[in-house]
Amino acid sequence: MKINGLKLDEFLTVEGEVMSKESREAKLEEKGVSLWVLKLVVFLCGATLMSMEMAGVRILNVYFGSVIQVWGAIIGVFLGALSLGYFIGGILADRWPRFNVLGLIIFIASLFVFLIPLIADPFCEYLQDLRGMDLRLQALLGSITLYFIPSVAMGMVSPFAVRLAARGMGDIGRVAGRLYALSTMGSIFGTFLAAFVLVEFMGNRAIILSLGVVLLFCAILSLNTAGGRVKAGVVGLLLMAGSMLGSQLPDTIKLGGAEYKRIEEFDSVYHHMRILEGPSRYPDRDNLDARMLTFNRQIQGGIEITGPERDEKIFTTTGYTEMLHLGIPFRDVVPERVLVIGCGAGTGPMTLHQDYPGIKRIDVVDIDPAVFSVARKYFRFPENSPGGVITSNLQDGRIFIRQAEEKSYDYVIVDAYSAGGQIPFHLITREFMEEVKRILTPEGVMVLNIISSVSGKHSRLYQAVVKTLRPVYGEGVHVFPRSYRIEYPSNIIIVCTGNGRKIGRGELEYRCQGDLVKRDILLRYVLTMLEEVEEAEDAPMLTDDFCPVDSMVGS
Repeated sequence: MKINGLKLDEFLTVEGEVMSKESREAKLEEKGVSLWVLKLVVFLCGATLMSMEMAGVRILNVYFGSVIQVWGAIIGVFLGALSLGYFIGGILADRWPRFNVLGLIIFIASLFVFLIPLIADPFCEYLQDLRGMDLRLQALLGSITLYFIPSVAMGMVSPFAVRLAARGMGDIGRVAGRLYALSTMGSIFGTFLAAFVLVEFMGNRAIILSLGVVLLFCAILSLNTAGGRVKAGVVGLLLMAGSMLGSQLPDTIKLGGAEYKRIEEFDSVYHHMRILEGPSRYPDRDNLDARMLTFNRQIQGGIEITGPERDEKIFTTTGYTEMLHLGIPFRDVVPERVLVIGCGAGTGPMTLHQDYPGIKRIDVVDIDPAVFSVARKYFRFPENSPGGVITSNLQDGRIFIRQAEEKSYDYVIVDAYSAGGQIPFHLITREFMEEVKRILTPEGVMVLNIISSVSGKHSRLYQAVVKTLRPVYGEGVHVFPRSYRIEYPSNIIIVCTGNGRKIGRGELEYRCQGDLVKRDILLRYVLTMLEEVEEAEDAPMLTDDFCPVDSMVGS
């Protein structure tokens, strides 16, 4: 069927009129905005929303960890905000179907996005200081405060665009479908852009500020008066400049009651990383200067940079690094091949090589390339070289172990926790522990570092790990709390013997006084060993199918 020589689907009914697509575009242009500009705004707002979610969750990760509860909180808040935005946007669009109103909505969204870098740190620090507050509630409050209002505003864009583009009922289904599809395509683009590109080259706050600029650009496009565009641009740019200045990092920070100079701070793909210099945290050596590495505000390791022999030897600043040597007295000879899952500052493998030159190879595995770069730049971690003892392997730890040959290592260290003691769940399950045992020699040992308490309300992680290890290593599970106050969360080193043999504390004390063990402080740590490792009946077995480890950290 044709009307005036045109196919029926080339016409759109608008308020009782029969209009061609060209006529409709002309009508929109009379209002100061073309249909193509409207489509561009819809696409960019969809892309901005998902990019903000990708960058936003990384800001929360710094304070609350890379756990599923944080993802659940931010996804739920974004979906709730979008639902409310669709609802309110539809009402406003029917009442004031004007491009200026749409531009004002997007402008408000840009202003709240510019505020995120200003308020993120102080508010999240405040939530983190509320020790009695559940992690889920902290993540939820952080998500609502930072992202709810701009997400609501961006949710209004699509229904508003539909109302502006479809002036009657004859084409509303087609127009709504196309615009929502375009918005979703923008969201897909924004997700890939943020996750695959932006995080590689920009910090989280820089990404957020860039998204504010994109929204400001969309607002200016939507406003149909020159004066409105100028005012929006000036106000938006002033707020962006204020946000950039106000969110600049201070030169020094407080850490553990001491002041440290900030040398470098940036976001890698997996961590928010800081390199700091200040007093050593090693017992009785706080008069010496040290350089330390933190992931997401959690100390990972460090070296002393002043004092005798500091240029020739590695002196660690964190006692737990030396606890990674606790597997040595379980052996009769120095291990030849060592595997370390989790590099950190690299002090663990470097001190092992320094103390035990008989080790022929130490393979260090980490999934984050920035970790190796920082360890080499600031902590004297060696480059890969032919014939070198320490090698760097950029890979997921479990994949590396799965690909390793059977019975190929005498000593395996699993030290892959991050913010607040979170452990990647696939590196703590029974199936993973069986894979580790497969690559251990008969006299080999596995050394596992977790952060938990041994007893009390914060011991859920410890109890679950012990129950998971028992079926794999039998009686060969030995527990060394770093703190004598076992009801408080701290480092717990668990040493498992590949042959399931149990060695008593008395024998370990004797071995620590022999020639094999090179660090006297290991004797002190051996004295913290639990004589009996008890299992809690209600503790869960951690498996690949069921591993609620994220909710156990700090609980």
